[in-house]
Amino acid sequence: MQRRILGFLLIIGCVLPVTANAGDDDAKQLQGTWQLVAARVGAKDAAADRLKDVKMIFHGDKVTYLAPNETDTATFSIDATKKPRQMNTLVQTGKSKGEARLAIYELNGDNLKIRWGKADKRPRGFGADDGENFIYMELKRVSDGK
Repeated sequence: MQRRILGFLLIIGCVLPVTANAGDDDAKQLQGTWQLVAARVGAKDAAADRLKDVKMIFHGDKVTYLAPNETDTATFSIDATKKPRQMNTLVQTGKSKGEARLAIYELNGDNLKIRWGKADKRPRGFGADDGENFIYMELKRVSDGK
């Protein structure tokens, strides 16, 4: 019995650092500037000409949303151990200051998908099945040379 418990503890000890590092790796990979390339509110796609001037900048534990008529900054934290991966934000500036936003995200190299809840609900997936209270965004990393 003691061997089983010891074995279990060894397994947990080996697995936990890996999952913690997954979040650290994602946090590092998110750093930088991201260009919005697609967006959807509920089931309605955003007009392509409105996307080109919208960016998100991740720096440390902050994310800044830059649009022609709006700039908001929020603190963020992620949990890469959840499926889908989760992001929590707390808006620090702008008209939504003090509001929490729950999201899911998928990070694949220079491509990032985020689905935000407008209220206190976290999206279940990336489809448009949750209604109007959710915003879907696809972003592409902006290289340092741009």
